[in-house]
Amino acid sequence: MRKGTGKNILITITFVGLYGAFLYGTSRQSFSFTQDDLYMILGFLLLYGILSLFPIVLKNTTITLDLALSLAVFLIYGFYIEAWMAQFALVLVFIFSGVRNYRRYLVNMMMFLLISTFSALAYYSIAGVGEFSYLAVLAYVVVYFLSNEFLVFIARWVIYDHFQKTSLSEFKWNVITILMTSPLGILLYLSFKVYKHEALLYFSIPILVLSLFTRFYYEMQGMNHRLQELNRLITIFTSKLKVEEVLQSIFQAVYDFYPVDGIVLYHAEEGKGRILGTSGTLPEKVSQALQEGNSWDEGEEMMKQTVKERRMLRFTGNDEGILSLPLIRNGEPLGALLLIFKKSVQLSPTDRYLWQVMANQAGNALYNAFQYEKTYQKVYKDELTGLGNYRAFDTSIYRMMEEADQKGIPLTLLLFDLDLFKEINDNYGHLAGDQVLKKVATQLSSFFEGKGSVFRYGGEEFTALMLGIGEKEALHMAEEFRRQISSLPIEVTDTIGEGKNPIILHITVSIGIASYPSQAKEAMELIRNADRAMYLGAKQAGRNRVCVYVG
Repeated sequence: MRKGTGKNILITITFVGLYGAFLYGTSRQSFSFTQDDLYMILGFLLLYGILSLFPIVLKNTTITLDLALSLAVFLIYGFYIEAWMAQFALVLVFIFSGVRNYRRYLVNMMMFLLISTFSALAYYSIAGVGEFSYLAVLAYVVVYFLSNEFLVFIARWVIYDHFQKTSLSEFKWNVITILMTSPLGILLYLSFKVYKHEALLYFSIPILVLSLFTRFYYEMQGMNHRLQELNRLITIFTSKLKVEEVLQSIFQAVYDFYPVDGIVLYHAEEGKGRILGTSGTLPEKVSQALQEGNSWDEGEEMMKQTVKERRMLRFTGNDEGILSLPLIRNGEPLGALLLIFKKSVQLSPTDRYLWQVMANQAGNALYNAFQYEKTYQKVYKDELTGLGNYRAFDTSIYRMMEEADQKGIPLTLLLFDLDLFKEINDNYGHLAGDQVLKKVATQLSSFFEGKGSVFRYGGEEFTALMLGIGEKEALHMAEEFRRQISSLPIEVTDTIGEGKNPIILHITVSIGIASYPSQAKEAMELIRNADRAMYLGAKQAGRNRVCVYVG
């Protein structure tokens, strides 16, 4: 049986039993209304609906006038009319709010019916039917409040499968709401006794004006707050330059802005597309597909459709809701941002507008990061080997020395020079030399991955910077690499010989080591000392050696 099915069946049976009794009780009543009464009831229904859809908002707290209207209708027309009006208002709010959860409808309708029933019983037990008593009104209000607090607690557990206590601030506002609205209900009842149906008009106009004004004011205030928050988040991820940093900042901004469960970012480029990154809890089929290295066909189709149509699209499945936002820059689609919700959610026009603003800015940030990455590749990457070039090395050594000072740890420099490299170029051609350089670069990257940063210093020279590693440990690592590279067969193309066939070469490397701050006080001294160790200690001693600078 599917999870939650048993609970849904129990809720349905309870609802049918409770509402069966309520309908039976209603059918047993003999209502006698004048035309004015019918107009009055219709007016109450209209007021119930309007105030339920547009409650008064004070200091970001919603104040509903349910009690005031329920009390007045109960005192004028009795329990059954009041209970039906409360049900009408609840269903109206749920319909306009887009609530589609079957369980929420039944549970809340039962809760409101029980509140009406308990409150009426409290009143009738003191004043009887058709009599007015302030003491009975007090009992009605107290029971209304207490039963509401208790049943809301139970309803949260039934709907969301966990208990959620009412916070102290929420409880205080509930008390304040009761104290503010119950006198209005009494006043409306007493006014009705004097002015009849005109009393509802005198009551409705100022309340409706106040409701609409406060709602508009706090919506504008809320919009301003959300725009400020959105601007703050956008500023964070647009300030990043690296693609991975931008991605993580976008993900964090999305989580800070709205409680989504999962995020997928899709990048469209030159007619192709790829999932650039994911975060959070993804549907099982998505996680499995990505772990196995497969594409998520359904999700990618959603994102491709979003990119193609250049507009926000919503998808609702059996288990989750998905919002797909196009990433637009200068009117051109860059990709799509998929927001995944475990449960289908309703987004207001304001929500959709703000999401699209964020998506557009995310598109700008990603575009800038891609451009920065391309520029960085040209400026800081060696085109032949893919390693950082001299500019990257120069920038890194100063930055890493500052970090070494801050953390109180050593920074060790290794300088590599390929032995007799000129002979390779002279005997086999520059293509062979390039192939050797690329192979050595690959070996260096693999060997020092997670241990340090590797660069092509120039010509046949390479460097490695290792933060937190002293010269002794660096010496052991350098010796191990020297042995590996000397035994590595390297296949190259002989472009000088007549056959131009691939041949196998074996090369050796000389390595110099110097460490900061024990063997140098500044960057140029560190480079110079590593260079001395390599030439004077390794090269002149016969090559294929590792030497540590001794000052």
